[in-house]
Amino acid sequence: MLTAVKTASIAVGALAFITTFSACSSSQEAVSSSTTASAAADIDREAGNLGVRVCIVNESTRTVNVDITFADTARGDGAVTPGFQACGEGSAPLGNPVEGRITLASPPMKVLLSAVNPWIGNPYATLWFGSGCVIADGKEGTKAVYDDGVLRYTVQRLADGQWKEFTVTLAESVQLSGSPVECTNGSYPFTAL
Repeated sequence: MLTAVKTASIAVGALAFITTFSACSSSQEAVSSSTTASAAADIDREAGNLGVRVCIVNESTRTVNVDITFADTARGDGAVTPGFQACGEGSAPLGNPVEGRITLASPPMKVLLSAVNPWIGNPYATLWFGSGCVIADGKEGTKAVYDDGVLRYTVQRLADGQWKEFTVTLAESVQLSGSPVECTNGSYPFTAL
């Protein structure tokens, strides 16, 4: 009888051990599943924080010089003749992933540009004229227009692709209009005029 009790005790102990081990195993699977769900959420978050791409499209009759001063990749910068464009893509996690300079020889003109997709807040692209900024931010399709009497600048947020997309379209002046807003710290490029 004592042997039967010991055997039953051992059986109950083994059953308790197996049940505990199974519970731990189930718990680890649940943690593993939630970790996988968390990883998927992280991937979604990363996809939501895409790098930025900005293209300067020259629809004017003038040749402008575009210098992409900071970006992961830049194509077409230098002299941009009418009907052509220069683009830069960047994914730097801090600062301005894309920065550049647009210059015109005659009349002398220099405009700085930057494009950012911050971790918190809306992506935006900024043109800095020295006296103020023109900023397109927020939803896709948002645009800002400024005409300085020489060129008309249209900064527009496009639909997202592999990047948060912006265009800066340069066209002939139609009429002096709009005025740049005051630049606040962080809304203008770091590159010096």
